[in-house]
Amino acid sequence: MTTAILFLSTRQLTQVDFSLPLLGEHDLILVASKQELDRLPDNISSHFTLQFPVSISADDGVIIEYVYNEIVEIVASIRQSYSTVDFVCFDEGNVELADSLRQNSKSNQNLERFRDKVEMKKWLKKRNIPTPFFIETISENQRFDEISSKVGTPFVVKPKRSAGSNNIYIIRSKDDFLEVQNTAAGSLSNYEAEEYINGDLYHCDIALWMGESIFAECTEYLCPTIDFQSGSPLGGRVMDTNSPLREQLIEFAKVSLKALESSDGVYHMEIFVRNNDAKDLVFLEVGARPPGMLVTTMYEKATGVNLLNLDIMIQTRSVPNDFSFSRKKHAFYLVYPKRNGRVQALNTPSNHCDIEMNFVIHSVIGEQHQGCFSNLDFCAFITCSAVDKAEIDSAYQYMSEFKPVQYAS
Repeated sequence: MTTAILFLSTRQLTQVDFSLPLLGEHDLILVASKQELDRLPDNISSHFTLQFPVSISADDGVIIEYVYNEIVEIVASIRQSYSTVDFVCFDEGNVELADSLRQNSKSNQNLERFRDKVEMKKWLKKRNIPTPFFIETISENQRFDEISSKVGTPFVVKPKRSAGSNNIYIIRSKDDFLEVQNTAAGSLSNYEAEEYINGDLYHCDIALWMGESIFAECTEYLCPTIDFQSGSPLGGRVMDTNSPLREQLIEFAKVSLKALESSDGVYHMEIFVRNNDAKDLVFLEVGARPPGMLVTTMYEKATGVNLLNLDIMIQTRSVPNDFSFSRKKHAFYLVYPKRNGRVQALNTPSNHCDIEMNFVIHSVIGEQHQGCFSNLDFCAFITCSAVDKAEIDSAYQYMSEFKPVQYAS
């Protein structure tokens, strides 16, 4: 009998390097919703021996979850045809399901502390890892003053189990909170209130294999991810290897993952550095999956390592004994939010001669944009890499202020 790798969801498949020899040694099977399968490019779809459409049980606009019983039936039939089936999932909404399939368990609660933003903070707080102040449940009749007295003002209201800055609100006044209560009426119990941290945001991405870190990199965000909805580009640049803060962030992330009793895999963690004299590090959240957006592409340019491929190797227990990584280039990525209005013109960035640049625009003249409500509402993106740091610094500054779309006034 042959062996198979089952991919749960199409998310991020366009950044997988399918020339990896390991992928040619297995039948590749894809399970996702019909909508996702229909949108998958032919050059990606052609790599899969079998594809199974499944129904969606939940969809908040960013996170999609599949009907559990349908998945179980499909997997049971697949296991009859293959000696070994390994499971890969890069999608936040289905990491718990993928884990339960790996364990051949009916429970999907094993990774709850990596999906529920309250549970992860409670878990770490008990183990003395600094987290924001938070209120784990907002009641329908809760008052602004009750929350602000516990977490301060301003504060953040966000879903416990979403991602991509989806449905996140910064509350600065009673009127702001009243607006959220009206918007989320009937579902406030699915939200938490959290301290708004005055500081700089970073993400640290770590691969664990046999309980040890085999890849660790950090990226400094251009600005907090929630600012994307207000018009700022989302993205950042890989931190310099000689930065003491980079080493502190990596160590903090490793300690946090150990406290979370993390199994082998790739993890994406966001960490704040407070704007105080001590520059305290504060855990924000973590995902039991590789980073999203264009982070994989950026890291691959910077280090030569494709984190999605590395996660596949980990989940199939195929990491080479001599695996290693090193910094080769400086790199950054930026994603540009849609604004509200009709697209009047499209702009192209100027070339920088010594920089490898990939700029893609996802807009056409004349279309109407409705604004930005999550990280999926983007109009263009760019990745850049170069050996020369000064070149990258200059390009990063330029592209941070660049406007890819001009809207009619």
